Amino acid sequence: MANSKGFSSTQFYLNDKVINDYVDLINERYPHVYVFNTFFYCNLSVRGYDFVRRWARKYDLLSKKKLMIPIHIQISSHWVLVCVNFETKEIQYYDSLGGHNFEAQHIIFNYLNNKYLDQTGSSLCAKDWRLVTVENIPHQENGHDCGVFVCTFAEYLARGAVFNFTQKNMKSFRQLIAYELTVKRLVDVDVDAKDIDSFIMNVINS
Repeated sequence: MANSKGFSSTQFYLNDKVINDYVDLINERYPHVYVFNTFFYCNLSVRGYDFVRRWARKYDLLSKKKLMIPIHIQISSHWVLVCVNFETKEIQYYDSLGGHNFEAQHIIFNYLNNKYLDQTGSSLCAKDWRLVTVENIPHQENGHDCGVFVCTFAEYLARGAVFNFTQKNMKSFRQLIAYELTVKRLVDVDVDAKDIDSFIMNVINS
């Protein structure tokens, strides 16, 4: 299956274009969260806060429950996700390969602090926030599904759903992403773990 923008469900690596199109669907569906596009972190980390301070300016980012940032780790060609959780005051790092990246979390916290300073005139209290590498999450068992994991992590986090999927479901989620991008709407996979694959196949083939 290929969508109108050329993403095939058999495509191994999800590139910026695919992930950003999927991010747009999440932002349209869930107004209580905001997911930055894949170019945000690269520009923030290299060019600094002033370069990105007007990104997403039409959104009140500090009013959201969650901010999410997909990050491409160049050295390993690997996608990960950072989630700013305002309710728990955590900068959460989701890596399907089980890695950690405190540098990225610090960069995101500094961005958040600068954004807060811009809007309120005061700084965040750093001791109130935690940098968390989220463990016991679905683990990637190959070298090419990281983008699918990131998209699925982000959609489940936006929906407030429990991660009940595994590597064995990634082929189905890859096909679902292609379908969602084609029909331009998200599908809630709100079923028991054992029913994920059959549910997705029924949606795609209906």
